[in-house]
Amino acid sequence: MPIIRDSQRSRVYDAEDEYLVALGRQYIPELWELQRWVNQIIESTWWTARFPRVIVVQVKDGRRRRSACGSYIGGGTGRIKVPCAWRCKTIILDELAHVVTLSIDGVGAWHGELFVGDYLALVDRWMGQLEGLALRWFLSKNRLKWQELHRQADDEVVAEPEPVQLQAMYSFALALPMFGGFLAAAVIDPAYVLLALATATTYLLARSLGAAKWFARAVCWVVTLLILTM
Repeated sequence: MPIIRDSQRSRVYDAEDEYLVALGRQYIPELWELQRWVNQIIESTWWTARFPRVIVVQVKDGRRRRSACGSYIGGGTGRIKVPCAWRCKTIILDELAHVVTLSIDGVGAWHGELFVGDYLALVDRWMGQLEGLALRWFLSKNRLKWQELHRQADDEVVAEPEPVQLQAMYSFALALPMFGGFLAAAVIDPAYVLLALATATTYLLARSLGAAKWFARAVCWVVTLLILTM
Protein backbone atom coordinates (compact mmCIF):
# COMPACT_ATOMS: atom_id res chain seq x y z
CA MET A 1 0.00 0.00 0.00
CA PRO A 2 1.53 3.37 -0.97
CA ILE A 3 2.39 5.79 1.84
CA ILE A 4 0.45 9.05 1.53
CA ARG A 5 2.39 12.06 2.74
CA ASP A 6 0.54 14.07 5.40
CA SER A 7 1.84 17.37 4.04
CA GLN A 8 -0.60 19.67 5.86
CA ARG A 9 -0.08 18.28 9.37
CA SER A 10 2.23 20.92 10.85
CA ARG A 11 0.33 23.78 9.20
CA VAL A 12 -2.99 22.56 10.63
CA TYR A 13 -1.42 22.54 14.11
CA ASP A 14 0.04 26.02 13.58
CA ALA A 15 -3.31 27.44 12.41
CA GLU A 16 -5.17 25.77 15.28
CA ASP A 17 -2.68 27.10 17.86
CA GLU A 18 -3.05 30.64 16.50
CA TYR A 19 -6.85 30.31 16.54
CA LEU A 20 -6.88 29.11 20.17
CA VAL A 21 -4.57 31.92 21.28
CA ALA A 22 -6.72 34.53 19.51
CA LEU A 23 -10.17 33.26 20.53
CA GLY A 24 -9.44 31.25 23.65
CA ARG A 25 -10.48 27.74 24.69
CA GLN A 26 -13.97 26.63 25.68
CA TYR A 27 -12.99 24.02 28.25
CA ILE A 28 -15.11 21.01 29.19
CA PRO A 29 -12.94 19.56 31.98
CA GLU A 30 -14.98 16.50 32.97
CA LEU A 31 -14.89 13.39 30.80
CA TRP A 32 -18.61 12.68 31.28
CA GLU A 33 -19.45 16.21 30.09
CA LEU A 34 -17.36 15.65 26.98
CA GLN A 35 -19.14 12.37 26.31
CA ARG A 36 -22.54 14.04 26.75
CA TRP A 37 -21.63 16.82 24.28
CA VAL A 38 -20.28 14.30 21.77
CA ASN A 39 -23.48 12.23 22.13
CA GLN A 40 -25.54 15.35 21.42
CA ILE A 41 -23.58 15.87 18.20
CA ILE A 42 -23.73 12.22 17.09
CA GLU A 43 -27.48 11.94 17.75
CA SER A 44 -28.40 15.10 15.82
CA THR A 45 -30.09 15.01 12.40
CA TRP A 46 -27.24 17.20 11.16
CA TRP A 47 -24.66 14.50 11.93
CA THR A 48 -26.78 11.61 10.66
CA ALA A 49 -27.29 13.34 7.30
CA ARG A 50 -23.57 13.93 6.78
CA PHE A 51 -21.73 11.12 8.54
CA PRO A 52 -24.08 8.09 8.66
CA ARG A 53 -21.18 5.64 8.90
CA VAL A 54 -20.35 6.79 12.44
CA ILE A 55 -23.09 6.05 14.97
CA VAL A 56 -21.12 5.91 18.24
CA VAL A 57 -18.03 7.78 19.44
CA GLN A 58 -16.42 6.77 22.72
CA VAL A 59 -14.63 9.46 24.71
CA LYS A 60 -11.69 8.04 26.69
CA ASP A 61 -9.23 9.48 29.18
CA GLY A 62 -6.01 10.27 27.33
CA ARG A 63 -3.85 9.61 30.35
CA ARG A 64 -0.15 9.27 29.54
CA ARG A 65 -0.75 10.90 26.15
CA ARG A 66 0.79 14.28 25.27
CA SER A 67 -2.06 15.23 22.90
CA ALA A 68 -5.58 14.19 21.91
CA CYS A 69 -6.25 11.65 19.16
CA GLY A 70 -9.23 10.35 17.21
CA SER A 71 -9.65 7.06 15.35
CA TYR A 72 -12.28 4.93 13.62
CA ILE A 73 -12.28 1.36 14.95
CA GLY A 74 -14.95 -0.04 12.61
CA GLY A 75 -18.54 -1.15 12.95
CA GLY A 76 -19.81 2.43 13.04
CA THR A 77 -17.72 3.18 16.14
CA GLY A 78 -15.15 5.89 16.68
CA ARG A 79 -12.93 6.62 19.66
CA ILE A 80 -11.25 9.79 20.88
CA LYS A 81 -8.72 10.04 23.70
CA VAL A 82 -8.41 13.42 25.39
CA PRO A 83 -5.81 14.35 28.06
CA CYS A 84 -6.95 16.96 30.61
CA ALA A 85 -5.00 19.79 28.98
CA TRP A 86 -6.78 19.28 25.64
CA ARG A 87 -10.40 19.09 26.82
CA CYS A 88 -11.87 21.99 24.89
CA LYS A 89 -14.53 22.13 22.18
CA THR A 90 -12.17 23.00 19.32
CA ILE A 91 -9.93 20.00 19.97
CA ILE A 92 -12.91 17.65 20.38
CA LEU A 93 -14.27 18.74 16.99
CA ASP A 94 -10.80 18.26 15.49
CA GLU A 95 -10.75 14.66 16.72
CA LEU A 96 -14.33 14.01 15.58
CA ALA A 97 -13.24 15.21 12.13
CA HIS A 98 -10.48 12.58 12.20
CA VAL A 99 -13.03 9.91 13.11
CA VAL A 100 -15.41 10.72 10.25
CA THR A 101 -12.61 11.24 7.72
CA LEU A 102 -11.06 7.87 8.58
CA SER A 103 -14.48 6.20 8.32
CA ILE A 104 -14.71 7.43 4.71
CA ASP A 105 -11.08 7.33 3.61
CA GLY A 106 -9.01 5.19 5.95
CA VAL A 107 -5.82 5.48 3.88
CA GLY A 108 -5.91 9.19 3.05
CA ALA A 109 -3.76 11.92 4.55
CA TRP A 110 -4.75 12.47 8.18
CA HIS A 111 -4.72 16.26 7.78
CA GLY A 112 -5.67 16.46 4.12
CA GLU A 113 -8.33 18.51 2.36
CA LEU A 114 -11.14 16.10 3.31
CA PHE A 115 -10.25 16.27 7.02
CA VAL A 116 -10.04 20.08 7.09
CA GLY A 117 -13.41 20.35 5.31
CA ASP A 118 -15.04 18.04 7.87
CA TYR A 119 -13.38 20.00 10.70
CA LEU A 120 -14.77 23.31 9.39
CA ALA A 121 -18.24 21.81 8.97
CA LEU A 122 -18.21 20.70 12.62
CA VAL A 123 -16.97 24.07 13.87
CA ASP A 124 -19.60 25.93 11.82
CA ARG A 125 -22.43 23.86 13.29
CA TRP A 126 -21.33 23.22 16.87
CA MET A 127 -19.39 26.38 17.74
CA GLY A 128 -20.85 28.92 15.31
CA GLN A 129 -20.30 30.28 11.81
CA LEU A 130 -18.25 33.18 13.12
CA GLU A 131 -15.83 30.77 14.79
CA GLY A 132 -15.74 28.93 11.47
CA LEU A 133 -14.96 32.19 9.69
CA ALA A 134 -12.13 32.94 12.13
CA LEU A 135 -10.72 29.42 11.75
CA ARG A 136 -10.82 29.74 7.94
CA TRP A 137 -8.79 32.94 8.23
CA PHE A 138 -6.03 31.22 10.22
CA LEU A 139 -6.09 28.19 7.92
CA SER A 140 -5.75 30.43 4.86
CA LYS A 141 -2.97 32.37 6.58
CA ASN A 142 -1.06 29.09 6.90
CA ARG A 143 -1.70 28.19 3.22
CA LEU A 144 -4.00 25.22 3.90
CA LYS A 145 -6.44 23.68 1.43
CA TRP A 146 -9.79 22.03 2.14
CA GLN A 147 -12.90 20.61 0.51
CA GLU A 148 -15.95 22.59 1.50
CA LEU A 149 -18.52 20.20 0.03
CA HIS A 150 -20.62 20.23 3.19
CA ARG A 151 -22.16 23.60 2.28
CA GLN A 152 -24.27 22.03 -0.48
CA ALA A 153 -25.45 19.36 1.98
CA ASP A 154 -26.45 22.03 4.50
CA ASP A 155 -29.18 23.26 2.15
CA GLU A 156 -30.64 19.77 1.80
CA VAL A 157 -31.00 19.04 5.53
CA VAL A 158 -33.94 20.19 7.62
CA ALA A 159 -32.64 23.08 9.67
CA GLU A 160 -32.54 22.64 13.42
CA PRO A 161 -33.51 25.62 15.62
CA GLU A 162 -30.67 28.06 16.19
CA PRO A 163 -29.61 28.41 19.82
CA VAL A 164 -30.89 31.53 21.59
CA GLN A 165 -27.28 32.59 22.09
CA LEU A 166 -26.65 32.65 18.33
CA GLN A 167 -29.83 34.65 17.72
CA ALA A 168 -28.70 37.18 20.33
CA MET A 169 -25.31 37.54 18.64
CA TYR A 170 -26.93 38.20 15.26
CA SER A 171 -29.21 40.80 16.87
CA PHE A 172 -26.26 42.67 18.36
CA ALA A 173 -24.34 42.68 15.09
CA LEU A 174 -27.25 43.69 12.87
CA ALA A 175 -28.53 46.38 15.23
CA LEU A 176 -25.14 48.09 15.42
CA PRO A 177 -22.99 47.12 12.43
CA MET A 178 -20.07 49.19 13.67
CA PHE A 179 -17.05 48.71 15.93
CA GLY A 180 -18.96 49.30 19.18
CA GLY A 181 -21.78 46.97 18.24
CA PHE A 182 -19.47 44.09 17.46
CA LEU A 183 -17.50 44.64 20.66
CA ALA A 184 -20.79 44.37 22.57
CA ALA A 185 -21.51 41.13 20.73
CA ALA A 186 -17.99 39.92 21.60
CA VAL A 187 -19.10 39.67 25.23
CA ILE A 188 -21.17 36.68 24.06
CA ASP A 189 -18.80 35.44 21.39
CA PRO A 190 -15.11 36.48 20.97
CA ALA A 191 -15.23 35.95 17.20
CA TYR A 192 -17.07 39.28 16.91
CA VAL A 193 -13.80 41.08 17.70
CA LEU A 194 -12.60 40.12 14.21
CA LEU A 195 -15.79 41.47 12.65
CA ALA A 196 -15.47 44.63 14.74
CA LEU A 197 -12.05 45.26 13.24
CA ALA A 198 -13.32 44.47 9.73
CA THR A 199 -16.25 46.90 9.90
CA ALA A 200 -14.19 49.62 11.60
CA THR A 201 -11.55 49.34 8.87
CA THR A 202 -14.26 49.45 6.19
CA TYR A 203 -15.80 52.59 7.71
CA LEU A 204 -12.47 54.41 8.07
CA LEU A 205 -11.44 53.47 4.53
CA ALA A 206 -14.72 54.75 3.10
CA ARG A 207 -14.40 58.03 5.04
CA SER A 208 -10.77 58.48 3.97
CA LEU A 209 -11.90 58.24 0.34
CA GLY A 210 -14.29 61.13 0.90
CA ALA A 211 -17.53 59.17 1.36
CA ALA A 212 -20.32 60.70 3.40
CA LYS A 213 -21.08 59.24 6.82
CA TRP A 214 -24.37 57.73 5.67
CA PHE A 215 -22.63 56.03 2.73
CA ALA A 216 -19.82 54.67 4.93
CA ARG A 217 -22.42 53.25 7.33
CA ALA A 218 -24.31 51.67 4.42
CA VAL A 219 -21.10 49.99 3.27
CA CYS A 220 -20.67 48.60 6.79
CA TRP A 221 -24.20 47.18 6.65
CA VAL A 222 -23.40 45.46 3.36
CA VAL A 223 -20.13 44.01 4.75
CA THR A 224 -21.97 42.82 7.86
CA LEU A 225 -24.73 41.05 5.92
CA LEU A 226 -22.26 39.46 3.51
CA ILE A 227 -20.17 38.01 6.34
CA LEU A 228 -23.14 36.75 8.36
CA THR A 229 -24.67 35.03 5.35
CA MET A 230 -21.46 33.25 4.27
